[in-house]
Amino acid sequence: MPDQKSGPFKRKAQEMTTNKTSDTSHMTQALKLARIALNEGDWPVGAIITQNNRIVATGRGRQFTSEDPTAHAETDALAGARHSGVDLQGATIYCTMEPCPMCAHALHISGISRVVLGARHADLARNDLGSYSLEKLVDMMEYEYTIVNDVERETCIHLRKEWGKDPINAVK
Repeated sequence: MPDQKSGPFKRKAQEMTTNKTSDTSHMTQALKLARIALNEGDWPVGAIITQNNRIVATGRGRQFTSEDPTAHAETDALAGARHSGVDLQGATIYCTMEPCPMCAHALHISGISRVVLGARHADLARNDLGSYSLEKLVDMMEYEYTIVNDVERETCIHLRKEWGKDPINAVK
């Protein structure tokens, strides 16, 4: 089994350090959306979609307030882009939390080519996702994403821990 940063997809899911300043700025905006979601009682996840470094859509977790289990931050942002008629081929999404498989597939179908991550499910020791990682899904499905890791990671983790509702294994 290839590790998370290599494999037959020839580093499609590679870590990149380009655009550090804009990555941090856009992730900070995504964190503001995640804070709004938290304050409204939803999963504290935010997402920003950019095209040519310009914000074209935003989204936040709305699973509880919308009573829709598919209303993730990523799908919320994709819906906003679709309603605005934005072509997302080659776009970047900034996610405060690693996209789940449903969202990762939706990003692929929409043409998103770069995913910038804050925190990962493994950072929280979630017990409901097994050994899931975006890289493993990219490898299995042969998607062509560039993945940038750990942008504002500690702040993203802190927000999720503040929420406190992730299914995690208790430390013994």
